[in-house]
Amino acid sequence: MSNQKRSKLPFGCLIATGIVATVCGVTVSIGALSSIFASAPEPTLDSNAIATYAFQTALSINQQTQLVSSPTLEFASTSFPTATEPQAPLPTSTDALIPVTGAACIPHNPPQAGKVVDVVDGDTIKVLLDGDGQTYSVRYIGMDTPENTSQIEYFGPEATAKNSELVYGKTVTLIKDVSETDRYGRLLRYVIADGLFVNYELVAQGYANTASYPPDIACIPTFQTVEGQASASRLGLWGAPPTQVILLPLPTAPSGGSGSSGGNAPCNCNGPDLDCGDFNTHAAAQSCYNYCVSQGFGDLFRLDGNDNDGLACEGLP
Repeated sequence: MSNQKRSKLPFGCLIATGIVATVCGVTVSIGALSSIFASAPEPTLDSNAIATYAFQTALSINQQTQLVSSPTLEFASTSFPTATEPQAPLPTSTDALIPVTGAACIPHNPPQAGKVVDVVDGDTIKVLLDGDGQTYSVRYIGMDTPENTSQIEYFGPEATAKNSELVYGKTVTLIKDVSETDRYGRLLRYVIADGLFVNYELVAQGYANTASYPPDIACIPTFQTVEGQASASRLGLWGAPPTQVILLPLPTAPSGGSGSSGGNAPCNCNGPDLDCGDFNTHAAAQSCYNYCVSQGFGDLFRLDGNDNDGLACEGLP
């Protein structure tokens, strides 16, 4: 009788060993099977009914187990990268400066970076360079502003104030043309600050005029163009100059010939370059200016500055 009941079960559907049993490939504890059997209807506890009920229950357990362990329901831990602030490196070539207005003329020389620690006047600053931690005087290339140091020329203080507004305390990029320094040991550089080409802006806004000192002339045509626009618009130093003019008597030309240094000539118009620092008084500078003009040289020493009012070295006593 018992052999007949076992033959009605599917082969391998119920195998019990120890305290666990395998029902149609699903391993369950004997306690679970006892619970299954205990919940079966009492009136028909024959072997077929028990086996069928156990099989269906085991199948249900198997399906639930597969659902819980399904890979589609497993949540992998996802780590998101921490956002970092992008750093804006200084340009490694002047190609990066081309979008800056007027800067296309700057030669492709390696740039330097530093912080402006002092503004001397409209065209000279002092920069603490990042490269060696030293402070250097830097003279702007290709332009010149009215004096505001040993003498005060028309629009000199305004040019210095504008230069200070553009660069003081800021990080700047410096690019040379051909020369490294001038005769005074100042670095000769084009200067970029806050996305502005400072040399260019001072000329374009009427605070400086173009000054060509070969071989550093790459940007002269660019500066001349905006200088013409500033002059036509009467910007800055191109506005109406002071009306006061002091006329001094012209010295008598020496008999030794035009521009000679002999006789009563106050200066040699053919001699080395002069500036206001070479004269002790305004009268001496004015005499030299008047003399060279009278000899047809014009203001070759630029003693009149940028205001063209006929007054030489007005800052001297």
